Amino acid sequence: MNYMEDPMKPGITDRRRNRSENVQDALAYQLAASARRAKFSAMVLADEYGLIIANTGSKAVCEQMAAVSPLLARNMKPWHGKVKTNKGKVRLSVAPIRVDNMRLYLTASEGREARISGELFTSGKGVSRIFG
Repeated sequence: MNYMEDPMKPGITDRRRNRSENVQDALAYQLAASARRAKFSAMVLADEYGLIIANTGSKAVCEQMAAVSPLLARNMKPWHGKVKTNKGKVRLSVAPIRVDNMRLYLTASEGREARISGELFTSGKGVSRIFG
């Protein structure tokens, strides 16, 4: 990914330059931008079977996050809390979203607490736009 800086806002990434017609690339850009803004250590978009559609962060961590997302956000309700891992407890936030007839799950680990809900909401809108 080649990020261009907005000359009007030094240090701020100009997300408009990181777009793609390729759905997989567009989803990766979307998740990376949200993860960067909220300081998530990992972020994943998973399907209803717990399989990764797109991710940013450690592949092993993202696979685990994707697998548990549908279980944590039962009945398509958001979930926030800590899960026990072999490395200790990790804070996860799961935002279920619907795109047409698909049930998808955006899951983020750690991050700036004040930004979590907003970034998951923003990223969910981006995912819907990309699939739309």
